[in-house]
Amino acid sequence: MQVKGSMIIDYVRLVRANKDRNWDDYLEDADWEIIKNRVLPSSWYPYESCRRIGLAVFKEIAQSDHATTKIFGRFVGRNLIEIYAHILHENDPVTSIETLCGMNRAFSDGDMGIELLDKGDNHVKIRFAAPEEDNREFMEAFCSQIVGIYEELVDQAGGNNVTSSSELIGKRCDFFINWE
Repeated sequence: MQVKGSMIIDYVRLVRANKDRNWDDYLEDADWEIIKNRVLPSSWYPYESCRRIGLAVFKEIAQSDHATTKIFGRFVGRNLIEIYAHILHENDPVTSIETLCGMNRAFSDGDMGIELLDKGDNHVKIRFAAPEEDNREFMEAFCSQIVGIYEELVDQAGGNNVTSSSELIGKRCDFFINWE
């Protein structure tokens, strides 16, 4: 499976900006080739590299802290909204979330497994089902980031007092976002 550069560009920027970290514990030669070259949001990159680079950032930058990872997700969300402006529907968080969930195929050439399970005027339930090879640590980190992305989207779409929670069950993560 491959992912669009928009999925890894922020990871790559963090690695480049923090050369003093012990990245070699996590990254392979193929990952370094991506990091050393220009990453284009619309180009395709190996999912395995995205997973390794993302986990390295989680360990080295976030220090395995999920709250920090959620904040990073908000930053990624701002960047996604800038790149894909059509996902933001002013004063309509639910439609904004539906649009982003519907773009699943725009971010990977396989099924990233993001689906909207439930929605209401001020809440959604979204499921992320990982490819089989993903481990629990990566799943927990990635789910924290996804929650941050959707929180940012809800904020920018006019939702107030956004709260969230998530539940990791095997190879899937259900997350719940509420707002006023």
